[in-house]
Amino acid sequence: MNAVAWLVLWVAVLVIAALAVLFGVNGRRFAERVRKEGRRRMRATAPARDLAPDEVGYLPTPVKRYLGLAIRDRARTVRTLRLRHGGRFCLRPGGRWLPIRGEQYVAADPPGFLWWGRLRAAPGVWIDARDQLCDGRASLIARLDATITVGNASGPGIDQGGMLRLLGEMVWFPTAFLDDRFVTWDALDDRSARALLRQGNHEVRATYHFRRDGMPRMVTAQRYRDTRGGAVLTAWSGRFDDYRLVDGMMVPLELEARWHLDSGDWPYARIKVERIEYDRDDAF
Repeated sequence: MNAVAWLVLWVAVLVIAALAVLFGVNGRRFAERVRKEGRRRMRATAPARDLAPDEVGYLPTPVKRYLGLAIRDRARTVRTLRLRHGGRFCLRPGGRWLPIRGEQYVAADPPGFLWWGRLRAAPGVWIDARDQLCDGRASLIARLDATITVGNASGPGIDQGGMLRLLGEMVWFPTAFLDDRFVTWDALDDRSARALLRQGNHEVRATYHFRRDGMPRMVTAQRYRDTRGGAVLTAWSGRFDDYRLVDGMMVPLELEARWHLDSGDWPYARIKVERIEYDRDDAF
C-alpha cells in the first residue's frame, strides 16, 4: 500500500472515530435533556389526594369491577410514575422487528407524559426518539444517533395520537380513571365502556374491552396515522397482558399496539416493562 493509500485509510479511521465520539456525546446529551424535562414535569404536578372507599360507585359496571380489582386498598391517587422498558418495534407493515429500549415519565395532574426511546436500526446504528404530551399538545422527534434529525412531527393529528396513547397507558396508573376532571365514562355493555379524556379544548375517546376476570384486555379507537399523504384516521388497538401487583395496584407489564389496515393488521410495538415506580420525582 502506497503512502497516499495509507493517508486515505488513516483519515477514514479518524473520521469514523470522531463521528463515534460525536454520536456518543450527543446521545448522552439527548438523554440528559429528556430526563431533566421529565424531572421538571413530575415536580410540577399536583399533589396526590386521598381515595374515598366508595369512589368507584358512579362508574359503569365493567369499569367499577376493574378498578375494584386494580386499585384494591390503595389509599391515595398516583401522582407520578417512571418506568423502563424493553421490547421490539416494527417500522412498516411486514417489516422486521427491531430492538427498542425506553424510559417514560408520567404526571397524573394534569395528565401528560415524556418518553425517550432508542431503536437499534442496524448493528451500531441507533435512532433516538422523544415523544411527549403536555396540556393536550404532543410532539415527536427522532434523530439518527441523537445527531441527524430524521423525523419531527407535531400538529392536531399528533396531538390526538398522543392523547390516545396516554388514555391507553392509564392502565399503568389506574387511579387516573377516577379523576372526572380529565376522564369520564359511558356505559356500553357488561364487558366494555367508552372513556373520554379531556384536556382544555382537546379530547379523545377510546373503548376499553374487559376480560372475564375483570381486567382490561384491549383498548380500541380511531387514531390518526402519519403517512406520506398526511394524517389518516385509522383503526388502532392496544392489548394488555402479564398483570402484576405493583405498589398496591394490578398493572400490565406487557403491551402491544397495532394498526388495523385494509390490507391486514400491522402490529408495530411490543413492550415489556422492566421497572415501574410511583411517586418519585427524580429521573432514572
